[in-house]
Amino acid sequence: MSNNKQQHKPENLYNQFSNTGPLTHAQRVAIANTTSNNKQRPPLGLMPHSVFLLRRLEEIFEAIERYYQANMQIPIEWITEYNLLIEMYKNNLGNNEQQ
Repeated sequence: MSNNKQQHKPENLYNQFSNTGPLTHAQRVAIANTTSNNKQRPPLGLMPHSVFLLRRLEEIFEAIERYYQANMQIPIEWITEYNLLIEMYKNNLGNNEQQ
């Protein structure tokens, strides 16, 4: 086995990096992304739609709550989008349960 391939083995990378102290995030990612047969991992895809909807619902809810606490008028667009996303989320859950 060539010296270059040995350097890319996870255990060799770990030993190389760990001699300099605690591993950094980048070093841990480099080790995790390296496999024994050096297969390239696919690029990161999209988050599931239901997760996206939940996050957006949380953002809107938190914004509404902040405005409410500050005794400010809540923009009607926020309420409309919140209600729309609630319906979309309900429909998305229903579609996932049928599959």
